[in-house]
Amino acid sequence: MNIERKFLPHSESRIIKNMLEIAIAGIHYVHYKRVFDRLDGTISSKNDCWYVHTINSYNDSAVSSWCMLFGTDSEPTHYSKLLAEEKIAEKLSTLSHSPNIDRNALRTVILNSANISLEEYDAYWTRTTSYRNQSLIHREHHPNKIRNRELQYPILDPAKQTLMSLYILLIKLARTYPNEPDQHNVYPVEFISEDSIDKLESYLQSVNPNINFSEQ
Repeated sequence: MNIERKFLPHSESRIIKNMLEIAIAGIHYVHYKRVFDRLDGTISSKNDCWYVHTINSYNDSAVSSWCMLFGTDSEPTHYSKLLAEEKIAEKLSTLSHSPNIDRNALRTVILNSANISLEEYDAYWTRTTSYRNQSLIHREHHPNKIRNRELQYPILDPAKQTLMSLYILLIKLARTYPNEPDQHNVYPVEFISEDSIDKLESYLQSVNPNINFSEQ
């Protein structure tokens, strides 16, 4: 695992640092959810309760991380908040070859890299934020608000694709700042420097847990 460090102005360091941390955490949660999915049926009966709570925790943590970055615009770490920083917006415009980049253009950059259409993203956004609002952060129960078996667990593949896409874009953004502090760039931002889908996938394989759930 390679760690890079860059130095940024204060407000720019805050948003980029937090978004990098949330994105890589979400990527880890999706990965470990899949690790446990592969163990389904091999867990001994005495571990069933632990297994269910563990796998659900990874699922819900992945959804929560995704919603912090892609949920409602009011989220402090929503991807569109990058554009609120003038210098960051200028850098993103250069990186994406999109003069006067706006929210829609930035979303297009992320989705194109993730190989997800706008229609697919909109449908996923609706399902995932509904799950977050009705079951994860709040628990909706009134029959006038939610019907039996109406709530659906969101699949995590689109979450992983978009989280990776945003993470790689954030790495490119962070690398536009200096390696050493100067008068304007004082605050350090560290990140795992796997800057492609293949590198991230290889990294995830390297952090697979070495565990044995068989009966002793």
